[in-house]
Amino acid sequence: MTPRTRAATLTLLSLAALVRYTFVARNKGQTTHALEITGPGLKNATTATINPGQSATLTVTFKKGTYDVFCPLPGHKALGMNVNLVVRVRARAPQPLMGATTTAVPGG
Repeated sequence: MTPRTRAATLTLLSLAALVRYTFVARNKGQTTHALEITGPGLKNATTATINPGQSATLTVTFKKGTYDVFCPLPGHKALGMNVNLVVRVRARAPQPLMGATTTAVPGG
């Protein structure tokens, strides 16, 4: 998530349900951020505040459903630091996207 683009991006096109993922949030901006994920079965899935130039990890196991991945700091979500994520039950490995700044690693 960066203030320049005011957007969050993911390096995965799709995620499989019941697989453990570790998200690495890198703050490449000039203000503090954090990463939070809300959706089916998740409680307290958030990082501490991430200072500029720092990173933090967040490990979650998804169920089938729709999730919201965003910066929970006041006003940041409204500025576009938000990604909606649909998790489906499937057998294939995740498909990578090029050029993104937040990563999710299966098995984290």
